[in-house]
Amino acid sequence: MLFLRLVSGVLCLLLALPMSNATPTGCTETGSYGTCDFSSWSPPLVSGDFSTSPCYITLNNVDGTLPANAFSGLSDCADPSGQRSIAITCTGSNVLVIAANAFAGTMTWITELSITDCVISAGISSSDLSGLSGVVDFLTSGGTIASFAATTFSGLPMNSIAMSGTTLTAATFPSGFLENAGSAMTKITLDNLGLTSIPSGAFDGKSAVTALNVANNALTTLETNAFDSMTSLSTLSITGNQWACTCDISYLVKWVKYTGVTLDGDITCMTPTAYNGTLLNKVSFALGCETTTTASTDDSTWDKALKYGTAVIATLALGVAIATMVSHCCMMQKMAQGGNSPNTSNQKTKNSKRIVTPLPVNEPTRNNFF
Repeated sequence: MLFLRLVSGVLCLLLALPMSNATPTGCTETGSYGTCDFSSWSPPLVSGDFSTSPCYITLNNVDGTLPANAFSGLSDCADPSGQRSIAITCTGSNVLVIAANAFAGTMTWITELSITDCVISAGISSSDLSGLSGVVDFLTSGGTIASFAATTFSGLPMNSIAMSGTTLTAATFPSGFLENAGSAMTKITLDNLGLTSIPSGAFDGKSAVTALNVANNALTTLETNAFDSMTSLSTLSITGNQWACTCDISYLVKWVKYTGVTLDGDITCMTPTAYNGTLLNKVSFALGCETTTTASTDDSTWDKALKYGTAVIATLALGVAIATMVSHCCMMQKMAQGGNSPNTSNQKTKNSKRIVTPLPVNEPTRNNFF
């Protein structure tokens, strides 16, 4: 009897062991979170190797190539929150190379891709993200990215791009990079990327964006009308750049004032040297810049109201002046018809009723009125 109980206990332990180790090699899991170490994992990841198919996959200590089909065995998870993500984290200056079809498979359910502290010397092309057709949020922090393709985010239902502290070797984006990211985006963060310029029309079509951050870069100027199409913009951060405060960017002073956009930080001049550290609005005044350089600013509601009000006041003033002149002319005409002075008619009336009486004795003779 005792023997049977021992055998039963051993069998239970043997059955339980596979369950406790039901994770892929080099990975751990906690609920909907699956974490794998790049140095010891064995891709592709397969949902069946986890006790619960993960919704949030983190790949740590990356240094090398993310192979094709690395996540192809994963299927959608049961997390009701709706968010599913892949987070790739490098250590130090470790390299990340994204192989073609690295995200191939049934990855359409992934909504967020984040890359931290990775050196991507080959850049990111549109094919690198092939398979992530459901991604709405793209995030980077630290590291270096050589460049992006103009079509990197084409066809993706992007909601936000949030890049912070990632050195962009090209120091700019290709024309079309943001435009091709879709019109539904609400937030763009390009903070501390080493940007020296932003392509013409980069923010065209971004009417849904409410927050834009291009702070802490090396920007010296912005094209006129750069933000005109961002009709929903409420917060703008452009502080920490190397602004060359000339009349070329003075339009920003009036644009900020009359659009009601909240500036997160001041626009401080780097050059000219005489104005280093001075706020743009003060330099604009000192230089005598016209701050009505943009068509949208000139034709703003405020300007139209001001011009209309000025025209109305001028018209009323002119009308009063004309009425006064007409009244004066009429009075002068009547005076001319009735006599030489305004008192003529009264004098004649008095004379017609006048009674002549003898003068007192010894009183000097006085002249009559006429």
